[in-house]
Amino acid sequence: MNVALRGLGIHPAVPRIPQVRKASELLKPQLDIDWGLSELDASTTRQLIQDEL
Repeated sequence: MNVALRGLGIHPAVPRIPQVRKASELLKPQLDIDWGLSELDASTTRQLIQDEL
């Protein structure tokens, strides 16, 4: 997974950041089959994360 993250320009330590873990748990149920958030618009997604963090 580290290689895949680096390929996207993401440091491998990022998934271990507590805020990233919390945000991923919030958004995981909203993901569609393509790992997108097609059911949520961008502002709703941002608000969901901001409210919880």
